[in-house]
Amino acid sequence: MVETGWRWGEFLVYTDDNNPPKIESGVDIYNCDYETELQATWDGCWQEVDCDDCDDESREWIEDYFEEGNSWDDLDCEHGWSQENCEIIIDCDLKMTKLNQDGSESDIVIVTN
Repeated sequence: MVETGWRWGEFLVYTDDNNPPKIESGVDIYNCDYETELQATWDGCWQEVDCDDCDDESREWIEDYFEEGNSWDDLDCEHGWSQENCEIIIDCDLKMTKLNQDGSESDIVIVTN
């Protein structure tokens, strides 16, 4: 399991009406009763790798792999691993901006606390 923390991120959240989504700090954005789409994350500040369920040989290979500066994404692309059970937990105040039909930002901005 690889856990990564980012300071900033951007998502599209689709609603069925004109009301803003009800999303609060601590929610898994992929399990929040709305269709969501990750746009970007940036300013990564930490990463933890948990190899407790791996055998000794796999654990050593994974630890060496990450120590060499490789990313979890490279495991999927270059080594045939697959990503499953992805969660993105929002653990901060949220700034939500409504998008117009053409994709431009409207003047409607909501900040949660």
